[in-house]
Amino acid sequence: MGSRPLFRAQHGILARSVLLHDRPIPPAPDLSKATPVAAASWRRWVLEVWGVQQIAAAVRHASPDLSREIDNLKDTPADTKTLRRLALTLLSYILRLTHRPTPFGLIAGITEGRFGAATDVRWGREHRTRTRADGLWFAAVIQQLEAVPGLRRRLRLCANNALRVRGERLVLPWQPRAPQETGTALREVSVRHTPAVRAAVQMTSTPVPYGDVMRKLGAEHPELSTREAEELLDLLITQRMLLTSLQPSGTETDALGYLVRELDRVGGMQHEPVTELAVALQEIHVQMRDLDQRDPVSVEADRQRAALTTRMRQIADQPSPLAVDARLDADLVIPRAVAREVEAAAGVLARVTPEPHGTQAWLRYRERFRDRYGEGTLVPLLDLLDPHAGLGLPEDFHGTPRAPEPDTMHRDRLLVTLAQRAWADGQDLVLDEDLVQRLAHGQAPAPEDLPAHVEMTVSVYAASAQQLDRGEFSVAVRRSSRGWGHFSGGRLAALLAEQGSPSDLLGMLARRPTTVREALPVQVSFPSLLPSGAHITRTPRLVAPLISLSEYRPADPDIIQPRDLSVTCHQGRLHLVSLPRARVLEAAIPHPLQLECQTPTIARFIDELQRGQSSRLIGPFGNLAAWDWGAARRLAFQPRVRAGRSILSPATWRLAHAGLPGPAASTAQWDDAFAALRERWRLPRHVYLERFDHRLRLDLEHPAHRALLRSHVDRPQFGQLTLAESEPDDAYGWCAGRAHEVVTYLASTAPARPAPVIRSAPIAGRDHAHLPGASRYLSARLHCQPQVRRALLTDHLPALAADLNHCVWWTTARDGDDRPHTELTIRMPHPTDAAEAMHLLGLWAAHLTDAGVMNDFALVPYRPHVGLWGTEDALTAAENTMSADTAVIAYQHARLRFPAAQPVLAATNLLAIAVGFHQDVTEGMRWLAAEPKPTTDTSLPRPLLQQARTLAAPDDGWAGLRQAPGGADLVDGPWAQRHDALATYREALRRSPGTDSDAALRALLTAHLRHIGEAPKDTAWRLARAIALAGTRPRRRPTR
Repeated sequence: MGSRPLFRAQHGILARSVLLHDRPIPPAPDLSKATPVAAASWRRWVLEVWGVQQIAAAVRHASPDLSREIDNLKDTPADTKTLRRLALTLLSYILRLTHRPTPFGLIAGITEGRFGAATDVRWGREHRTRTRADGLWFAAVIQQLEAVPGLRRRLRLCANNALRVRGERLVLPWQPRAPQETGTALREVSVRHTPAVRAAVQMTSTPVPYGDVMRKLGAEHPELSTREAEELLDLLITQRMLLTSLQPSGTETDALGYLVRELDRVGGMQHEPVTELAVALQEIHVQMRDLDQRDPVSVEADRQRAALTTRMRQIADQPSPLAVDARLDADLVIPRAVAREVEAAAGVLARVTPEPHGTQAWLRYRERFRDRYGEGTLVPLLDLLDPHAGLGLPEDFHGTPRAPEPDTMHRDRLLVTLAQRAWADGQDLVLDEDLVQRLAHGQAPAPEDLPAHVEMTVSVYAASAQQLDRGEFSVAVRRSSRGWGHFSGGRLAALLAEQGSPSDLLGMLARRPTTVREALPVQVSFPSLLPSGAHITRTPRLVAPLISLSEYRPADPDIIQPRDLSVTCHQGRLHLVSLPRARVLEAAIPHPLQLECQTPTIARFIDELQRGQSSRLIGPFGNLAAWDWGAARRLAFQPRVRAGRSILSPATWRLAHAGLPGPAASTAQWDDAFAALRERWRLPRHVYLERFDHRLRLDLEHPAHRALLRSHVDRPQFGQLTLAESEPDDAYGWCAGRAHEVVTYLASTAPARPAPVIRSAPIAGRDHAHLPGASRYLSARLHCQPQVRRALLTDHLPALAADLNHCVWWTTARDGDDRPHTELTIRMPHPTDAAEAMHLLGLWAAHLTDAGVMNDFALVPYRPHVGLWGTEDALTAAENTMSADTAVIAYQHARLRFPAAQPVLAATNLLAIAVGFHQDVTEGMRWLAAEPKPTTDTSLPRPLLQQARTLAAPDDGWAGLRQAPGGADLVDGPWAQRHDALATYREALRRSPGTDSDAALRALLTAHLRHIGEAPKDTAWRLARAIALAGTRPRRRPTR
């Protein structure tokens, strides 16, 4: 499908696979009949399985509570209900241990691999683990230590860089929740911004010892007693407005090791109140390092983990104080043909995504940004995200409204029809080129709309290595990611960083592709909102430039502070910018922490800024499935979706539609109903039971597996339960039968976008708005329907203009908002004229409201788009040009009577504006001809094109237009005034080198089209460009 791939797979891969393999496991008993004999068999089976050391070791770490119950079962009788629960739970773990390759504890691990010429696989048994302190346990320890006054006074302090001043308060918009807290609510805290608080924050902009802060506070604020100064600092520490040196940053992958070193540095080992705890932490850290040198599933390692867990619980009573990750003893080379197949699958998924140009939330946010600030202006990030000072956050963020759903009606109808047809025929849904185009429906993304990079997780199906090398394989697409590092960063990157040899994969993650030329890839580091997420977020420093949010860090020139970040819009796309570096940044969170509820909103904003404006290759709201069924996801059945050798989505059945009996039904009744369901739904023998990313491979002909399925169906669930088809029994033959996933790294083949000019760009301060009554500008929103605009210009605004003598005014069409309106802007000679002008404007608006011309009216601040139009003289000249263009449109509506089609007249105006801007016919035509050709499948109607050729002829002084009724008066009157205004503006731009004159001209043309109701890049634009092309094309000499 297409000759050039949209994505190119990189050389390296990350393989994920289960640790348990080739170990005999006793078959599960029938769990459907609760008789004494059956209960005895359940007990025997549980204890027999528990005798398999690798299973026991993995479950002990994953579920300490379950392990204790099973250990007690050896000596203590249990009732039937308890035995059945233990058997079902243990069966779930066995299925995870054998079939779920998601890295976790001693269940599954990772290894680096690569694409090569032929398959080469080696599985060893010398697996190794990396043992660390769990995030919840570590947070509880920090809480204990920071509560000791004597220790606190030995620490260094650093101000939280997320602090904001709002009026008379110092505000921290968010902070991690305490270990005992539950829920997902964001908690803002604030204190009075007193001179002492201001001083404490300013003097800790870089780390300073607690004692030095106390001395400086005493010197600067002698009114504070020593106790009051201590109470102030302690309050700021408790509220996390000041961070202590006990808090490791997100790039400290060994948090406990950092804490032990810091305690030793400040003399904590000798400070009596914490000596015992500090020594215990040091010993625990040593024991962790020793544990990682052992066979992770050996009896000795199992006992050492148990002893370590017991000791850690004595310090902080958390259920699972140890976090363990495994690195597999394996080498993996996969044929390059698999890489080509993954590239093709990613290309198809990109072409049929329901949001090919970005998510609705981000597209709408971008339009709000452009409406408020325009292009080319730098807006400080913290001001932008503050809802009291800027736009706030996009929709779909925590605490913001939901964005409207994209218009996918055509795609939804087609997919529902195709799914139902596939169900009726018992066939797969196969995507060929014709069907891909039908699903895209003319909305396929342009190459520059694609994300610069994405990870795609796949499983490879081939019965043997020989078949794989011959190309006899299938690729099952599992999930796609937010970008490189999402599936392979965090704790997994830390695991790779500590292996004996340098990691090629980490080197690749450091060289992420970017959307913009010469953009700087940066890493984002921050504390998780939930302490339990800390183990996931700790990532080695992959690149030197680092955006650090709310972290204690020593002074470092490569640390980028949020106060140094701005956002700008360039060529219709938002970018994150570093002001000191004068460079575009492309930031990424290199770990899989859930964005919606566990990530600080500023970090999520920074991470999503580029990706949100690119084709969406993951499901909505945290769903990482690569294929999006749209409305068809609500069907009871979705067929397998294939493209080439790739399975983009497995056949899936939603159990919410199953109609199975409830918990009160007998086993026989439930089995009969399920057998009928299997026949009706054509369920295969082996399926995966799925809820979110949890998967259990079931054999539906095994009574124990059906009992496990029923236990899930009968239990109240958060989220949908589905059954998905399993891989064939011989699918993993090429890799010794191991369940696996391969993380592939894809880079867009599209060229990077040009970078905006930053050094000379204006910066929008909080005072950049001209408020009504306090400046020489008045801006009013006239809420009326688009069809009323003509009457406004011809019948109503002339009277207002006559009253507002010596004022310059213009109108702007605003149709992208939920409430279409016309924006009227008036520039007065002096701010003292504002009162009279407001009075006249109010009387005029009242008359129009009474007459039913408009339904609402509002005075709003005028925010000139100085990044687009220029500043000072250039801005004044641009406003005069917009005023002149408004006069042209009003004149045409009121005076012209010749029967020119609207697009023809609009195209003629576009040519006139381009020529006037360049003050040269040839240059203006050449500029318009060089603009990108609009993408469309339809040709221009011949009558329109012929009429345009007659009227739109600037090279002969608009002779065709002058011959039309009223045409000469138009050209010599309003057009001439606009021509002069354009000349003045172009001259002003020459004296303002930081302004992009091409962008300014495009904006003038677009504003004209919107004003007359023509869509940009539509018929009028195409007509103008066609005339320009004809006018600049070399003419052939006649042949003799």
